Amino acid sequence: MPLFSIVIATYNQENLVREAVDSVLAQTCQDWELIVVDDASKDRTYETLKSYGNRIQLIENSTNCGAIYGRNMGAWMAKGDYVVFLDGDDVLLPWALTSYATIIRCKRPALIMGGVLWCSNTVPVISRDQYGKAISVYEYDYLVRRDRPQFSGASTMVVERETFARWGGWKDGMWPMEVDDLCLHLGYCRGAVQIISPPTTGYRQHGHNTFGIGNVPPFADRMLAIVEKERAGLYPGGEKRRLERGSFIGGKLLFWIKCSVKAKCYARGARLLWKGWPMILAAVLRRSWSILKGRQPATFYTSSSPGSPSGLFACIHRCGRC
Repeated sequence: MPLFSIVIATYNQENLVREAVDSVLAQTCQDWELIVVDDASKDRTYETLKSYGNRIQLIENSTNCGAIYGRNMGAWMAKGDYVVFLDGDDVLLPWALTSYATIIRCKRPALIMGGVLWCSNTVPVISRDQYGKAISVYEYDYLVRRDRPQFSGASTMVVERETFARWGGWKDGMWPMEVDDLCLHLGYCRGAVQIISPPTTGYRQHGHNTFGIGNVPPFADRMLAIVEKERAGLYPGGEKRRLERGSFIGGKLLFWIKCSVKAKCYARGARLLWKGWPMILAAVLRRSWSILKGRQPATFYTSSSPGSPSGLFACIHRCGRC
């Protein structure tokens, strides 16, 4: 059984998806299977993927069902211990799976949030040596207790397969805020690790990205849906964890209020503030308290025997100054 199942959901990305697939084939860790779901593309995406033969498991949807459906379909087929999600316009950096494997063998967390290298259309050629030998991370017993912001995209998500299945996967109706919704559903699963360095995902910024100032309204609307789900008690943790979850959501609300104002979507920004002000207050208070008492220190991991096939790794130290 492979350690990783990489799931790529793609639609009309013939000019980008080849690089996504090639980035998996070029991984320094080869303990994986690759499942690609073509969501009824109208261009030559399917033909591009078919050229890889048995190096990938290719699924072709007969009708366009959306990214959430495609990711779930791939995850249900997965046999690996961990599911790694990758959008068809992003790439895994060559050392990504090796970095994930290092953390897994040391900590066995339910969730890993990868680091991001922001790219403008083209992924630059970079070296692992640029980031030093160690992998620096923040560790949390539960994700909702994360005390530092980090970009959350589907291509940064690495989830223990059994945990992902137990919580029912990506939720219908939550796109394009499905990542934050999933994080809340997984918020009290055992162990979460946030990678600081090196980056593991090359995230492309291009004209067809889901997020942009012109696309703020659907994000703001789904952010309101998350607020309503929290009020309805649909996220795990119960009443005693409500303040903790609220502060997690409040940080997201602040971000989307700022985006709404920048996009001149003033009515949506006002609704976010009106509906979520208690959560925003909780987020501000928690962030202030974290700064006063000191945030979670960084932990550094490195191979105990570089190049060894045994794959044994060790935590070398924590740094309270980071």
